[in-house]
Amino acid sequence: MKLLPYARLLRLPNVFSSFADIAVGFLIALFTLPVDSELIIRGFLLLVCSGCLYTAGMVFNDLFDLEIDRKERPFRPLPSGKISKSVAWSIAMGLTLAGLIFAALADQKFSLGGPFSIACVLVAAILLYDGVLKYTLIGPVSMAACRFLNMYLGLTLAQFPNHEIPLALSATTSLYILGVTFFAKQEATTSNRGILALGAAIILAAGLGSLSIEYLKQETLGESIYPILLAVFLLGIGRPLLQALREPTPQAVQKAVKRCIFGLIVFDAILATIFVGVWGLAIALLLIPAFILGKWVYST
Repeated sequence: MKLLPYARLLRLPNVFSSFADIAVGFLIALFTLPVDSELIIRGFLLLVCSGCLYTAGMVFNDLFDLEIDRKERPFRPLPSGKISKSVAWSIAMGLTLAGLIFAALADQKFSLGGPFSIACVLVAAILLYDGVLKYTLIGPVSMAACRFLNMYLGLTLAQFPNHEIPLALSATTSLYILGVTFFAKQEATTSNRGILALGAAIILAAGLGSLSIEYLKQETLGESIYPILLAVFLLGIGRPLLQALREPTPQAVQKAVKRCIFGLIVFDAILATIFVGVWGLAIALLLIPAFILGKWVYST
């Protein structure tokens, strides 16, 4: 069995961005709570849960888009016939079930707002986006909601002085993905510059808006380095975004989208520095396997 078509169906390089979301909450928990085997196990379970649900979403996406991909992306595993629909459905359903099981194992109280309930809502959000809302006006908002829930899933591992902090962190990453989704909306064809500009503006707003998170905290270890790291990050993703605005070709737009998807790992790492200082940058190590896999597997 050749594995490359399956890796492409699952968009394996992208899954490390979902791991990064969970890693933010896990790292904060390690610095703010007593570290024991239970915390480590719960963190691992939520990492696997997030990866399962993210890759399931990628498969559902291609299943629901199969007829469109036959025309616009015939090289993909499903329209090319390298993977059958029945196998793809089995993979998607199996990953979804596995994700929910891992979330249940990580849940301590099964209360509203706990890992299992959030994972259930995340599954519903993924199916709504892929199957119903993707090509509607609220499609990008639906995608952003999925990222909000994924980030919040990881933050259930930690404790915060107020409820606003996990909400603000989740909203920041979801706003970033909202911008990326707008930017990628017409990636298969020549993109409208207005839509690209809107997407880029939302990404910038997510970055600048994240500065408010420091004010929600009662104490911080990393506030002195956060604005500097944020500025470097925005400059790093800004170049391909501007290039795509100048030349809105599929190649330029897809390159910018890929940079932004991988950039979310860096953004998560930088957000973590607000709470744990330079140790938050360890999350950026997830870029290594993402880049290695990205040489053979497309991200968009």
